[in-house]
Amino acid sequence: MVLVCGPLPPLKALQQLLKMSVCGVTCRICKSIFAAADFGLVEGGLTSAVELAAVGTPFVYVPLSGHVEQESEVAPRLER
Repeated sequence: MVLVCGPLPPLKALQQLLKMSVCGVTCRICKSIFAAADFGLVEGGLTSAVELAAVGTPFVYVPLSGHVEQESEVAPRLER
């Protein structure tokens, strides 16, 4: 299993804690990893949600509470 994280979590600490491969998202890997994934779990990240939808990978999107863009913009864009 590979866990792909955004810029905030400490990747080495997560790798040691979870005992799995952990890598940060970069433009070079997003499309290939999102397309190869069996499932996605997205906290925030409109771009990640839209890219997962574009490649047809099922995912769950959890918006950050109180973040206006995430609460109001993601669902309408994904419906398109």
